Amino acid sequence: MATITHTGTAQTLPGAAAKHSHFTAEVFIDFAIIAGDVTIGTTDTVAALKLLKGTTILAAGCEVLKVEGTNTTAKIEIGDGDDPNRYVAAALITTLGAMTPTATARAHTFVADDTIDILISVDDPTDAKVRVWADCVGSYQT
Repeated sequence: MATITHTGTAQTLPGAAAKHSHFTAEVFIDFAIIAGDVTIGTTDTVAALKLLKGTTILAAGCEVLKVEGTNTTAKIEIGDGDDPNRYVAAALITTLGAMTPTATARAHTFVADDTIDILISVDDPTDAKVRVWADCVGSYQT
């Protein structure tokens, strides 16, 4: 299991004056760019959003912007270092739109710096595009 750092698109965060407030962080992940740089494997993790100790995630999720056209059984999960599918579990990325959150998705406060991650759970995406977002209170890393 490899951890992939995706540098193709920077995450969107609030201005410097809002470092300790309510904000929505988001990043756009293009698996075609990642697949051009590295071999994506099942159980690999894409570190999507960097968040600091003390940040509370009120909600998080994922939206498919371009469906996976090559590996149509590809699934992803959205979670963090403590729970790889805290927010979205084993979701197919073959339908446009927002993914259904897990039934247990609820507010979570990081006790250490961490990331919101995409876990590749079934088959390897090669051309899908997704938006990962988190509704946060606390601090972020730029």
